[in-house]
Amino acid sequence: MKFGLSTILVVMLAAASVPARACTTFWHQFQGRSFVAKNYDWNEAGGLVLINKKGVKKQSLSFNAGNKSSEWTSKYASLTFNQYGREMPNGGMNTEGLVVEIMWFNQTLYQRADDRPSISELQWIQYQLDRFSTTAEVIQHADKLRVAPIYAKVHYLVCDKSGNCAAFEYVNHKLVISRAAKALSNSSYSDSVNYMKRLGNGAFKDNPKSSLNRFVGAMRECSSANKPSFDVLNNVRQGNFTKWQIVYEPSTLTVRFKTTAEPAIKTV
Repeated sequence: MKFGLSTILVVMLAAASVPARACTTFWHQFQGRSFVAKNYDWNEAGGLVLINKKGVKKQSLSFNAGNKSSEWTSKYASLTFNQYGREMPNGGMNTEGLVVEIMWFNQTLYQRADDRPSISELQWIQYQLDRFSTTAEVIQHADKLRVAPIYAKVHYLVCDKSGNCAAFEYVNHKLVISRAAKALSNSSYSDSVNYMKRLGNGAFKDNPKSSLNRFVGAMRECSSANKPSFDVLNNVRQGNFTKWQIVYEPSTLTVRFKTTAEPAIKTV
């Protein structure tokens, strides 16, 4: 699938402003069931819920003529949440229960250009959903493609039906994979874990809604497994910046979501 001018313009318009940079994603258990939950915190609220079919031939989008394109055929169908055009999701889940979600990460330094096929930072999400069924498969193939960003500095949390999760980050031009990650906000996974260790059971030392404290808040509440995912999301939300709240249940291939404009929970 190749991209027309309309998709390119949408992405360029998105890059014209610098929105609020905050999101929180975590893996969660409640009443014996596993979930992946996401607060999408951003200035823009509009978007689409899309079904992406299997068996579709695709090609990566790049603004740099020197980048080698990636080509593949989707093996799995998926449901995604998109703001910047089809094939450019902000997150989603495929029919194998693999969930990929994105968060802003200001310290991102992507890998330097080389001979590998490249893919944009948002299309990276669609590629994983199209091709793989488990987090282990994503890890195995992660370094075969190079992210050639169009605009955003991001990192990713990937979880599968078994509850196996990992964070994927680009730090100092190297891919860093944290295989034990169960949550991610807008700081590196290692910085977040170290902060949580220093804080222990103590009170937050600064803004309770800062990136590090949202990470700790999510981890603390998820460890007790006594709150529904939407309740945990509400406790780490960023006021009016939280535009979407999404809860994936990989074992049943169910997605529940609500928005600031439509606060009633919708189920797919």
